Amino acid sequence: MEEFIGTYIPEMVSVEENTMLIKCPNYLEIKNAVFNLNGNTASGLDDFGGVFFHSCWDIIQMFAKLFNSFLRKTGFFLE
Repeated sequence: MEEFIGTYIPEMVSVEENTMLIKCPNYLEIKNAVFNLNGNTASGLDDFGGVFFHSCWDIIQMFAKLFNSFLRKTGFFLE
């Protein structure tokens, strides 16, 4: 089966890229992503625009830390 996969399905992600993708994001990466959202754009599919995440960061960061801790304890992500 591995020979079949290696022969007919191209490798789109390198081992290094895969390691980065399955690594749990740290708190600063989450904060940077939130504050890089444009606050002046229309809301997305979740009906929340960037300005919501900016203004409610104090609450959101608690959930981000809690969720991050949960994922680390369950082994969902690599350290």
